[in-house]
Amino acid sequence: MNAWLEIHGLSLTEGGTRIIDDISLPLGAQRTVILGPNGAGKSTLLRLVHHLLHPSSGILHWPRPLTQAMVFQRPVMLRTTALANGSYGL
Repeated sequence: MNAWLEIHGLSLTEGGTRIIDDISLPLGAQRTVILGPNGAGKSTLLRLVHHLLHPSSGILHWPRPLTQAMVFQRPVMLRTTALANGSYGL
């Protein structure tokens, strides 16, 4: 498979509770859908993939450069200019 992201043994522990437990998978499709019930860890996994959280263990390997995006359910808008809001994530 020509993976655009490889996840190996990814785990996240917070306050003694294992939030994400030893996930390993290659992602190579044009589009990837992550499904699960509330509280299953979907958003936490995406935050780990986008480096918004640091894993307790495991490896995220990006074999090639990729443009990626994450759309939050509740976006953060600062009380400032449109330019400042747009460049906030950079």
